Amino acid sequence: MNDILISIYLGFIQGLTEFLPVSSSGHLALSRILMEKGGIDTSGLGDDLFLEILLHVGTLLVVLGYYRREIGQFIYEWIGKPPLAATSVPSGKCKSWTLYILVSTIVTTVLALPMKDRIEEAFHSLSAVGFGLLFTSFILFISWKVSLKRQDQAPRSMNMMFAALIGLGQFIAVCPGVSRSGTTIAVALLLGLKREHAVTYSFLISIPAIMGAALLTALDLEQVELLAPLLGMVTAMIFGWIALGLLVRLVLQGKLWGFSIYCLVVGLVTILISYSGSNVVHP
Repeated sequence: MNDILISIYLGFIQGLTEFLPVSSSGHLALSRILMEKGGIDTSGLGDDLFLEILLHVGTLLVVLGYYRREIGQFIYEWIGKPPLAATSVPSGKCKSWTLYILVSTIVTTVLALPMKDRIEEAFHSLSAVGFGLLFTSFILFISWKVSLKRQDQAPRSMNMMFAALIGLGQFIAVCPGVSRSGTTIAVALLLGLKREHAVTYSFLISIPAIMGAALLTALDLEQVELLAPLLGMVTAMIFGWIALGLLVRLVLQGKLWGFSIYCLVVGLVTILISYSGSNVVHP
C-alpha cells in the first residue's frame, strides 16, 4: 500500500477517534497491528514517531481553533480586561480553572511518566487494546446512567479534588484502548459537573497533554520522512474538526451511550482476534 495512503488513513483514524470517545490510541494501535499482521509494509513512512507527532499536532490545532473563544476569555481575564461574550467556561472563573487544569496535568504527568516504557509496550498487544476498549465502554455507560438520575439535581462546580480526579482519569487513558476524551468527560459527569463544563474542561486539559506527548515523542526521533506524515496531519485536522463538533453536541444531548455500545463490540472483536492468533506484534 502506498505510504501516502497509509498516512492519510491513519490521519483519518486519528482525527475521528481523538475526539469521539472511542480511543484514538487504541484505534491507531489496532490499525497498525492489523496492517502488520496483514503483511503491509509501513517502513516507507520513515520514523513512525514523526507521523505520531504530526497527528497529535493536527488534533491540537483543532482544539485550539475550536476553543479559541474560551482561550481568549482566559487571556482577557488574566490581563484584567473586560470579559468577552459568554463561553462554555464560567465567567470570572478562568483563573481558578487555570489552576485546576494545572492540577489535572500534574496528576497525569506524575503518574504516567514512570510507566512510559510499559505503556508503549502495551500498544503492541491486541488484547490490551481490546480490554482498554471494554473499560471505555463501561465508564461511558455508567456515566450516562448516573447523568440520567441526576437530571433534576443542580450541577456541581469544579474544585481542586475534581481536578485531581479528572487528572487521574486522564492518566488511565494513556493505556491503549482507553479513550482520553471519553474517560475525562465520564469522570466529570460522574462528579456532577454540568455537561457543557465537562466537555470543555476535558478538551482544555488535552492541550498540555497533547503538547507533552508530542514533545516526549520528539525526543526519540531519529529519521524523518516529511510528505506522507504532513498529509496525515492535514487529514487528522479536517476530520478532527468534524468529530469534535459532533461530540460536543452529543455530550450536551446526553447521548454518549451509543459510543459505549461501539466500544463494547470493537473491544470484544479485538480480544477474539488476539486469542485467535499471536497476541503481540513487535514494531
